[in-house]
Amino acid sequence: LKAIQYLNTPVLIGSLPLPVFRFTYTWQGGNLTGATGGVVVPGLEQKVLEATVEFDAAAAKNFIPIFPDGFETSLFVMALDFGKPSRNLPRKMTVILYDDAGKPDETYVTNYKNFVFSSDGYLLEWYAQGEEAGGTPFPVGRARFGYYCP
Repeated sequence: LKAIQYLNTPVLIGSLPLPVFRFTYTWQGGNLTGATGGVVVPGLEQKVLEATVEFDAAAAKNFIPIFPDGFETSLFVMALDFGKPSRNLPRKMTVILYDDAGKPDETYVTNYKNFVFSSDGYLLEWYAQGEEAGGTPFPVGRARFGYYCP
């Protein structure tokens, strides 16, 4: 189990650069299995997001990174280098958003199934069922993927 912390762009409070949010990512077996995010401004600390991702045994060749908390980056995931993606394809993603009092407010669960692969291991299609978590570029329903190799 490995945890990685990411701090968003610091803002200036007085003359000290301080992060506003901190996200901690948990990896296991080459897969991003969890993310926890919260406000870390002194005196205002509280959790804002918690996500878990369960993975299928299936793996796809050169698939894109999936971040359950990627609300701002999901539209650009194919254009930005986020490093090495998870080893396997997601089976279930659960995202819990917390209210201003730090209590669970909204829960989104998405299940992925019906994976279709090309003969050389690329994911061509899947089906997402449930609520769209908002942190991924994939809507619920059937999604088809295409690849371009220059």
